[in-house]
Amino acid sequence: MDYIIMKYALIVMSSPYNEETSITAYLFAKHVIKMNHKLYSVFFFANGALHTNMKDISTNMSCNLTSKWNKLSIKFGTKLYICINSALKMGLISHKNDQNDFFSKIGLHFKLVGLGVLVKNMQKCDRVLQL
Repeated sequence: MDYIIMKYALIVMSSPYNEETSITAYLFAKHVIKMNHKLYSVFFFANGALHTNMKDISTNMSCNLTSKWNKLSIKFGTKLYICINSALKMGLISHKNDQNDFFSKIGLHFKLVGLGVLVKNMQKCDRVLQL
């Protein structure tokens, strides 16, 4: 019996302060990889953009998910995208486009993109999950 490798795209819309959903998204991502499927990309949208904030160390969080997403990207080559409009609305970047401000809050392996990238990634994947 042949094993089919599927490509997944994950859209994280929930705030990191919603611990249950945030941890579920991360654990799902790890499980996809563990099952030898391809986690093509993770797109942080709306409140989900707050997952990328390196400056926010919440005492309520049982783990630092921003760091875990970064490590996942390094180890498995998963693309981590942030909606640029969401990053602006959440105050992660400013309208000034100051490079120092830009890199001071957003994790190293997260890339700012528009919604067009999300659409293209969805077209390339077999499954898309939104949390």
